[in-house]
Amino acid sequence: MALCSITTSRKQCDGAFTQIIQGHYPTHVIADGMRMIKNPAVAKQVSELMLDVFRRLDESTHMVKETCSPEEFSAYNKAVARVVGPIVMDVLKPLYVDNPTLKPPNWD
Repeated sequence: MALCSITTSRKQCDGAFTQIIQGHYPTHVIADGMRMIKNPAVAKQVSELMLDVFRRLDESTHMVKETCSPEEFSAYNKAVARVVGPIVMDVLKPLYVDNPTLKPPNWD
């Protein structure tokens, strides 16, 4: 599962969030009603930083895929998915509750 390439546009990345976590992170883990940052400027910075994390993780998965064995890539890719799931479910999803304008178009 590839994330979003560092050279990929944000529009191309928008649909990746749900795809990343499918089958890798139980969606029931997030607490309903969990609140996050309300300050729009701070929320925007956090959202942008998290998107940068996605791009960097994706770059690392491409590097591992190109340089390591399929078994190593598979193990690494699963580990990255375990990192991405909590970022999406525990950070971004609640962040976008209070800041819906920051939510990528294909988030849901």
